[in-house]
Amino acid sequence: MTTVASEGIRKELAELGRAHPGLASGKDNLFVLWFLKAYVAGEADNNIAASVVGASKDGGFDAIYIDSGARIVHLVQGKYRASFGSKAEPTSDIDRFVMDSESLYSGDSSRLNDLLDRVNPTTREKLRYARNRLVSHDYQPRLYYLTTGKVSADKRRRFGRSTRSRILEIIDATDLARIYRDYADGIAPPIPVTSLAIEPSSPTIIERPDAKSKIRSWIFPAEIRSVATLYKQCGTRLFAKNIRGYLGESKINKEMSKTLTKHSSRFFYLNNGITIICSRAEYIKGDTSALQMWDAQVINGQQTVRTIAEHSTTSEAAVLVKVMQVPEFDYPGFVSEVVGATNFQNAIKASDLYANDAEQIRIQRELHKLGYQYIRKRQSKSEARREGGQNAKQVKREELAQAVGACALDPREVRSGVEHLFEAHYKTIFNGTEPHLYLVKWWLRRAATSQARGNANNGYAKWLAVSAMWGHLEKILNTRERRRAFVGECPSQDSRSWNALCRAFDKLYIVAYQFYQAAKKKRPAQEQLDISRFYRDSKDLHVQFERHWRSSANKQRSQFKKQTAMISKELRRLVE
Repeated sequence: MTTVASEGIRKELAELGRAHPGLASGKDNLFVLWFLKAYVAGEADNNIAASVVGASKDGGFDAIYIDSGARIVHLVQGKYRASFGSKAEPTSDIDRFVMDSESLYSGDSSRLNDLLDRVNPTTREKLRYARNRLVSHDYQPRLYYLTTGKVSADKRRRFGRSTRSRILEIIDATDLARIYRDYADGIAPPIPVTSLAIEPSSPTIIERPDAKSKIRSWIFPAEIRSVATLYKQCGTRLFAKNIRGYLGESKINKEMSKTLTKHSSRFFYLNNGITIICSRAEYIKGDTSALQMWDAQVINGQQTVRTIAEHSTTSEAAVLVKVMQVPEFDYPGFVSEVVGATNFQNAIKASDLYANDAEQIRIQRELHKLGYQYIRKRQSKSEARREGGQNAKQVKREELAQAVGACALDPREVRSGVEHLFEAHYKTIFNGTEPHLYLVKWWLRRAATSQARGNANNGYAKWLAVSAMWGHLEKILNTRERRRAFVGECPSQDSRSWNALCRAFDKLYIVAYQFYQAAKKKRPAQEQLDISRFYRDSKDLHVQFERHWRSSANKQRSQFKKQTAMISKELRRLVE
């Protein structure tokens, strides 16, 4: 198992322990909870912790997760070993887990009663409910023997040959490295094994093995209905490695819809096709030929796939598909190259190329826990609302880059444009800081924008105002508890802290305009000083403004300090 994966999982368990102190007494429980989020249910289910039942006399069941939508009962036994990939798991433990699980869906009541007599009351109640789903409601069982240790290939083959154990999945440290990679990339749960049917009228497939790079490629015309089924199976997880979201009713997407509706037979010729990467692929030849794929990701052609899914009844159409099986060792770098080179039908921005950066995914995950929807990919408004819900507080990547950039850089850098920030200052802006600190700066941007609305002069000075405000509030917001309190106060926009912040920005804008006027007076009479160019082109303006702020020319300083003192007082009250 890779060091990145083992360290990453340890960090996830530490964070889960803080979020779920009731489970923090045992690493096994936290490990199983993370597995459910990463592999079974995804991160959307906020009640998933209730499925973890590991305790004394749990009968070997560490989690009982019931998916009513899919009609599946997931049973998990987890073994968290401190040393990843070292200890071999005994066959007897796996055997016992399989046999005890069978007791829930077999017709042998004596075996069931024996199991229920051995477990604690909480687990007994959950097992009875699981039994009811399995026997009376035709739910299907899925078993997971989960360990950070290792399970030999011989043991896996032995259980694979057993008919009763075909519903069992054995996951050891090697498998966890792959699962963690997908989780870190924002794919949770992973994509199931999928397939694309090759157009029957021309069952031709080009296969190209590359001995040097170890990449295998297949090119073929795929049935349109098969593409629609692929999307139905996987949903938006299919595009996790794509640099953009769905762009909705764009001009190009409308043209695709028109072609599929009125001239479906021409679709193959008029569309650029779909590019898919996967960890493994297998060509299955027969009456209906298909390419089967493991861990499939559409990295070019999302708009095509989504548009096809809306017209899945079209039978005449086909679409060109290129599938690449990429070896693990070259996976991240190669995928980035292909994404950048193939996504040209809709223009790529610099910010798009960072959409799948690890820090962007981390920010999205961390802000989600705090009730915010971080939009790290360019997508339509309707798509964003569908993903986050109507009431989600949305934070766009561009807004966050501007907010943090105004606090960390010369404000003129922010006025140079969002894409400039991503091109020239990405690592400075997105530097792995805590989520509340990101949000503090984002709320400063919101307040500055609110108070500048309707006044063009204030709008030009906005980034200078954010920079100056952060300079004054940084010491007040110097603890994690205060930052959390501040972020908690801002959403209502009727709190004392928020109102004081807005009044403080009003004072800053007054001084900023006076600062501009003072600079204007220093110019020769015949030389104009345009206010927009003043804030855009002047180097180290924030340094000059700080000198002006401390000068006797600033008549707003005492009123400004009164408002920041009120913010400090309110935060002390909330923290204490």
